[in-house]
Amino acid sequence: MHRVLLISTSVVLAVGSIVWLVYKSETSPTYIETQEYTPASESVSTSSPLSPYSTSSPKENTSTTTSIPRNGGEKTDTRKAVSNTQTEDSKPNEQIQTFLYTFNVTEILEESGSSNLSSSQYFWLNSGAKLVISEGIGSTIRGALAIEDPWRRTYAETNPLDTDKGLFPQNLFRLITQSVWENVDQELEFSIQKVNALNTSDRDAFSGIFLMSRYVNSDTLYYAGIRMDGKAVIKKKYRGVYYTLAEAQLFTSPTPYDRVRFPNLIPTNTWYRMESQTITMSSGTVQIRLSFAYSLSEPLETILITTDTGIFWPPITTKGHTGIRTDYADVLFDNYKITTLVTSI
Repeated sequence: MHRVLLISTSVVLAVGSIVWLVYKSETSPTYIETQEYTPASESVSTSSPLSPYSTSSPKENTSTTTSIPRNGGEKTDTRKAVSNTQTEDSKPNEQIQTFLYTFNVTEILEESGSSNLSSSQYFWLNSGAKLVISEGIGSTIRGALAIEDPWRRTYAETNPLDTDKGLFPQNLFRLITQSVWENVDQELEFSIQKVNALNTSDRDAFSGIFLMSRYVNSDTLYYAGIRMDGKAVIKKKYRGVYYTLAEAQLFTSPTPYDRVRFPNLIPTNTWYRMESQTITMSSGTVQIRLSFAYSLSEPLETILITTDTGIFWPPITTKGHTGIRTDYADVLFDNYKITTLVTSI
């Protein structure tokens, strides 16, 4: 398996204006209660009813690329493994924040029909049935659910095709923060353990693992991450339609991607680190950067930078939730960090 480093042509002068605030080093997780992450209207009991989730087929019908190669986790405790810091140098009524989730608890967060029904004050599992947290690692469901599992029955009724009659709801994993962010940096460590290559048209080269930002709802947001065909990609989903803003080949193989014979070019059972930055410039455009480290001991390398100028509908400039999306795979997670960014331009 070979790897390739590439970067988009749409680099803008604002790169130097991105400033890290607050976070200086990785520290041991601290159990704290933080009101800024839990609006009173969203505080709910862990006994809230759960709702089945159904998905619609992705609309991969419009795309453009702006890249050029170059050489060179049952019950949810209200306390979480979270380290949080702020400064007073922020805009009025807005704190500079860093959120670090280390998965340093033992629990299962179950899917719920809305963020208000989530048993977690930090996360809403929108799809995927369960976030399993154990031994300092978060994960999707791994392997097939038991036939008698309630979630197996739910998905067998609501989306049998994408989940093999409910056995693999992790194929549609969507973990969303309760907090909202504007200019934001996200960083995640992850390892793909297994790809679930079901025979469904919704699984293809565009499936993968992604960091979500400016999440207004499931139809309007940005994605940045790695596809099953080995491409790095930055995408915009606006009113339910996907638009590719930038893409470039990250992993290559002597055997080309094939959705049946060779359905994944991302090496499995290997830990990687991925980072995305989303920032609104003074011009009203939105700059998105994707960085990647091929191991936890290597530094992050910028893979793509692109600017949403509004070519595919207006840029998403409102504050939104952040989160993690994985498709058709069993995946492990660690050290999910979110930090406020500011721009001076």
